[in-house]
Amino acid sequence: MKKAVVFDLDGTLTIGEFLDKEAYYRYKLRLYQSLVEFDSRLREVISSDNFLYQMRLLAREFFREDPVKRKRVTEIVDKIIDEYGAYSQKFFKPDPAAEKVIRKLKEKSIKVAVCTYSSRKIAYKVLRELGVLKLLDVISCRDDVEYPKPDPRHLLEVLNLLKVSPEAALYVGDSLFDVECARAAGVDIVVIVRDESKKNAFKNVPIVKSLSEILDVVTADP
Repeated sequence: MKKAVVFDLDGTLTIGEFLDKEAYYRYKLRLYQSLVEFDSRLREVISSDNFLYQMRLLAREFFREDPVKRKRVTEIVDKIIDEYGAYSQKFFKPDPAAEKVIRKLKEKSIKVAVCTYSSRKIAYKVLRELGVLKLLDVISCRDDVEYPKPDPRHLLEVLNLLKVSPEAALYVGDSLFDVECARAAGVDIVVIVRDESKKNAFKNVPIVKSLSEILDVVTADP
């Protein structure tokens, strides 16, 4: 039996899908324009085709030796990403099984954490709505770490706080980014795929249809 379960947040403990693809591209373009206006040299390292998280990472790394500009570029990026995050929450609702599943895991003395790219402000709001905020052993958000997911160091930092080895943990997510993160960290992963038509995107990845099934996965014999 696993000693810890780490959950992604959006699309995992909540149900939904971000459907406004045009809005996502507008946020990407806005972020790109804001960054190159801040410092035109960033054109050398970022592209408007990058994902939001990629632009954040590349811009911050560009100013690694300049803490003042690094701090400022982080503020610029996180403001726009948080606006996108707040907007995207309109497409998600709490999974009614979330609180029950987490309580059952805790009853079995299994540690439970959340590892999310969302900011602390947004994540804590969602977790309060789910009714699980006080049940969690660790909550780790984008602004808690130097290298947030899908960088595996984010997940490994969560396991370090839980005092659990990668082999003794299970990561539960809903996207290929989650798979990438977990595998790079050496952690077993299970993906929740509520839409049957999307199963083919997760080849050679353990899949469940609902959050409730996680209880059986965690307690199964290795």
